[in-house]
Amino acid sequence: MKTHYLLLLFTIIMLSACQDTPPPAKQEVLPNTPSEVAQVWIEAFYNDDFPKAVKLGTDLTRMMIDSVKKEMEPNAALIAFKIFDMSCQTHKDSAFCAYVYKEEQEEYQEYVSLLNVRGQWLVNESWDASSTVEQEFDMIREEVEKLIEEEALEKE
Repeated sequence: MKTHYLLLLFTIIMLSACQDTPPPAKQEVLPNTPSEVAQVWIEAFYNDDFPKAVKLGTDLTRMMIDSVKKEMEPNAALIAFKIFDMSCQTHKDSAFCAYVYKEEQEEYQEYVSLLNVRGQWLVNESWDASSTVEQEFDMIREEVEKLIEEEALEKE
């Protein structure tokens, strides 16, 4: 009788070991500090790696990426660039990062804003073709000044 139970137990163990269950999917780990997210997003965006950029963007950013993709020339050549001097200011669930973007011999001061959405930092950018660079810069500067003032008031 013991032999039958042992044989039944062995059969059950062998059958359960032979099941075709796929291994659990490996979940992608996304960067999650403002500077890391900004860096990875900028590199993905400028290298036309839009699926990666979308993962690190808010809905507003995704709409902007869709607009950019529609305006792009097919098979456009990528331009070599470098990002350096990344500096981020964080206030509650928002962050603002300034960086230098170097393309060939030209350097440009650029900015990116981020939001913390359910614990994940995401780039929150829009693209308004009707606005000028100066208008965008003024809006960003005003936002930074507002964040700095709020932070100073909290410290008092």
